[in-house]
Amino acid sequence: MASNIMSDTTRDDTKTSTANESVHESGDNLKNYGSAPGVVEDIVRVVDHKAERALCRRFDLRLLPVLAVMYLFNALDKGNLGNAETDGMSGDLHFKPNEYNLLLSIFFIPYVIFAPPGAMLGKRYSPARVLPILMFCFGSFTLLSASTKNFGGMFALRWFLGMCEAPFFPLVIYYLTTFYRRGELARRLAIFYAASNIANAFSGLIAFGVFQIEGSSIPNWRYLFIIEGGATVLFSIFAFWYLPRSVAEARFLSEDEKALAFHRIQVDSSAVVNDKFRFRDALVIFKHPTTYAFLCIEICLGVPIQGVALFLPQIVQRLGYSPVKTNLYTVAPNVTGAVMLLLLAFCSDAARLRSPFIVLGFLLTFTGFIIYASINDVQARIRLAYFATFMMTWGTSAPSVLLSTWYNNNVADESRRVLLTSIGVPLANLMGLVSSNVFRTRDKPKYMPALVTVAAFGATGACLAALLGCYMWFDNKRRDRRDGADPSLSSCQLWLKIDNDRQKYPLSQNILRANSLAERIIRKIKCGEERPNCIRCTSTGRKCEYTSPAPSRHASTSASSVVPVLDRPLSVSPSGVWLERRAFAHYSQHAASLIAGGLDVDFWRGVVPQVCRSEPAVWDAINAISALFENPDPCFDPVWLRQNNNGWELRPSHSDALRWYSRSLANMRRQIDRGSVDMNVALISCILFICIETLQGRVEEALRLYHQGVSLIFELRAGGTRIGSYTNRTLLEDTIFPIFLRLGTIALSISGVPVSGLLNEIQGHTANKFSSLSSARLAMTALAAEGMIFQRTVEEHFATKGHKCPLPLAFKRKQEDIQKRLAEWHRAYTNLVNSSDPSELPSSVTSLLLSFHAATSIITAVSTEQLEIAYDAYLPQFRLIVEQSAVHLETSAGPNGRQPPFTFEMGPGLSLFLTAIKCRDPWLRRRALQLLRMAPPMQGLYKCPPGATLAEAFMNLEESGTIFNNCSPGSAGSPGKGSHRMYTSEIESTIPITTLIPEESRLHGYCVFRPRDDPWPLGDLDISKWNRGPDQIYLKYSRNRFDEKSNTWTMVHDIVPVDY
Repeated sequence: MASNIMSDTTRDDTKTSTANESVHESGDNLKNYGSAPGVVEDIVRVVDHKAERALCRRFDLRLLPVLAVMYLFNALDKGNLGNAETDGMSGDLHFKPNEYNLLLSIFFIPYVIFAPPGAMLGKRYSPARVLPILMFCFGSFTLLSASTKNFGGMFALRWFLGMCEAPFFPLVIYYLTTFYRRGELARRLAIFYAASNIANAFSGLIAFGVFQIEGSSIPNWRYLFIIEGGATVLFSIFAFWYLPRSVAEARFLSEDEKALAFHRIQVDSSAVVNDKFRFRDALVIFKHPTTYAFLCIEICLGVPIQGVALFLPQIVQRLGYSPVKTNLYTVAPNVTGAVMLLLLAFCSDAARLRSPFIVLGFLLTFTGFIIYASINDVQARIRLAYFATFMMTWGTSAPSVLLSTWYNNNVADESRRVLLTSIGVPLANLMGLVSSNVFRTRDKPKYMPALVTVAAFGATGACLAALLGCYMWFDNKRRDRRDGADPSLSSCQLWLKIDNDRQKYPLSQNILRANSLAERIIRKIKCGEERPNCIRCTSTGRKCEYTSPAPSRHASTSASSVVPVLDRPLSVSPSGVWLERRAFAHYSQHAASLIAGGLDVDFWRGVVPQVCRSEPAVWDAINAISALFENPDPCFDPVWLRQNNNGWELRPSHSDALRWYSRSLANMRRQIDRGSVDMNVALISCILFICIETLQGRVEEALRLYHQGVSLIFELRAGGTRIGSYTNRTLLEDTIFPIFLRLGTIALSISGVPVSGLLNEIQGHTANKFSSLSSARLAMTALAAEGMIFQRTVEEHFATKGHKCPLPLAFKRKQEDIQKRLAEWHRAYTNLVNSSDPSELPSSVTSLLLSFHAATSIITAVSTEQLEIAYDAYLPQFRLIVEQSAVHLETSAGPNGRQPPFTFEMGPGLSLFLTAIKCRDPWLRRRALQLLRMAPPMQGLYKCPPGATLAEAFMNLEESGTIFNNCSPGSAGSPGKGSHRMYTSEIESTIPITTLIPEESRLHGYCVFRPRDDPWPLGDLDISKWNRGPDQIYLKYSRNRFDEKSNTWTMVHDIVPVDY
């Protein structure tokens, strides 16, 4: 069992700093990259992965080598005492028994005491400045060690050496976290930490060379201190000049690279990038139980690490080598330890897991020390004993860097991250006190008590790491189940759960019931320290004490306005999971503007992302939309998926989308149960749920959600439930209501959809002057809805009274009224276009409105006619639809020239479909069909691909009376197999086209159905001849067919399969 990188602390440790402080304290240079709060498009950027990889390579070449060399000198100066001891240092300085062990032990006392304050100073004054200063200091103390004359001098120098080296490693880790993402960090830390192993090997090589010096007036071990200390001091001067204080001051980066570096760390790791250190906030890290588990593992890790680092030469010396060869034979184990470290670190990053590899390292340590301890005569079995030293270094190398990466990955706040690292790393080094005192002189040469002690710490560390990993794994599972995103569910089971959640808790009824109760009962519950500030708190600068408890793992739920002015950066968003943050970035930068359709960008890129920062349901919903939008799957079929149960699974991106959607529904359900749902948040969630369902092709479910949202709007506008602030009322009337109005207009194109009560409320008035394209679009939407409703009313009259019954006078007046207002709309719209700057009017929107106007004019005018020939009088309008739709599709295409897979707003689909099936000009209808296939597959609640397929079937039937005669019913199998379909391109080359399609060959009384629909509209027609399944789509139609024998037209009724 293992834990995911994004584990417990990431989910809880996201306490928001005061927003204004986080913005103003990030430094003047960083203000160029950290945008003003609330500007989503500046805060969020979707990273170009090629540019990001190039940036990482630049960091790898410019930063890692320098830091690795610095750490190499750090390890050399710390560990050269063991090499000096093999050359007789104790004898030259006249040490008493156990004084050498005391020298080793005294180093770790200041190492632990001064690590936290040193790290805090490094956070305050930048690691790029503090690290070289520390390096200069411990290099100087190493130099001075060459001049010592007795134990007291060496004792004092070791104290000051430990004090200067104490914050070095924690600061390096923190420094790297400001340049690399969490998923990139382990391998870089491994490369960096490998310098320690190389230092141990390099130290042996240096000692081997220095100890070859003969005829010197001073002992060779003093030369060792002079050489290593002098090199350290010289390199520290270079590092002080070279290291950048932050990405904003990196001279080797361009401005674009600086901005990319800043934003990718802001999105991935830090709660606030370059935030000021706050000691009180940092202490909150000790409220998390996992903190103590990490520290216990550090303790277990420290004993083997320090034991190998300090006493490996003595362990190897037992094999019977001379002092010179002993140092040489420590090189190979340390080099292979560095290789093992890199291997495990890269595997850990690839698997995005830490605990299994930490456990493996501890087990290697345990095994190596047990093997070495079990050999009585090591010289007789020298190969096995020497191999055991390799296992010791393998096991002690990997866990150190992986453990530091593990808890740095799981702490979002930079101050807490620095504090935990500055305690954990020195705590591991403090275990050098244990190591230096268990390897006692009286236990030479076997050191049996020391070997058993180190092995015991290795076994304990493996158990603790495994238990912590299992705890995090199970805790993540528990959170996922609580939030409605159980990863163990198959795709089919997840579908059933989503349907159950949605049907069990309809938005309109339960939200109103819960909020009516919430108006009478106010819960006074103090905010926790872990939740981001709610909107009411951030607007007044105080801590809110009147909010409902939020069991969600994200954040507390706001009970105030849903259009906040953001005062914290993106990385304080309600989630720390990398996939969620990437999905949110893709939504904000790409999906939102394309879904908006040109005019509602403020809602989709402004209101929705702002609301998501305090509403977990909205956060998960937009992540689901982003995943579906980024990876559209035209083969996705929920019906087929359910029929096959677990026989097929979705691709990972769709599985993530379903789990986010399920979690969003669960969050909304909990808020409804608590009675803490804001009305506008509920409606925004409803819009997002409709978007998710339509992206998946589930129009029926989207229609159910639409009608629930309409019911809620009716209740709000009727005053039955308090709407709230002026901001909420404005959002409802100016944004949410028009969105539902446009959705209702699109829904009218779907056969059998009842007319929404929202559309019946449309006022029969059109403004003489439009102030903006938005007002013109709203008026056009209302007129289009009126035209479609009028058409339905006339059709119902003819179906009830018969086609010979004349229309009532009221119908004629209604038709004239709509036509009059259509003309008024066109005049007002023309005035708007003529009086506006062309650059302010998106051509994609203007062309779309003109095509909608033309289509509505045709529908309204022809509604009272009973013959298809009536459409022939409107060829100019059909031509206008085709021309304007072509302009719209050309100007709304993406950078790759293709249309987005989905747009939530009005689209050209309805107008083009009308042209393709009603226009009698073959060229125009073919062009309309071509454009319909180019249009976004989903436009609101309208599916373009089925419309294009149906239009093609119409054209095939109307332009050739024998076009389906080649299709043998007995050979018809599954869609696309066993049946001959003649496409439009074939028709153009094989069938002579007249100027207009004859009236006699036009289709009448057509409908689309599935056999599982009830009742079947078949009459005496036989469906069994087609040998299709119950979900096959059929077109039932009536038409005149020319009989060549009798030279007459006869009425026929038939059905044909339509393969969507």
